[in-house]
Amino acid sequence: MPAGISVEHDRKEELVGEKIDEAKGRAKEAAGDLTDDDHLKREGKLDQAGARVKEKVNEGVDKAKERLND
Repeated sequence: MPAGISVEHDRKEELVGEKIDEAKGRAKEAAGDLTDDDHLKREGKLDQAGARVKEKVNEGVDKAKERLND
């Protein structure tokens, strides 16, 4: 299997993981809001922020790989 296909497949798995982390964060935040649990709301916001950070880092890695392959 060519390396490009493997890298593309890995990136798709990372994207799915990022979306799952973001969804879990939204669920925690919503649950905290419903139960008036400030700790759970903060935890949900942190999970969402973590997912966004992962996404941005992976975008940077992808851009670096593209430049190296040019």
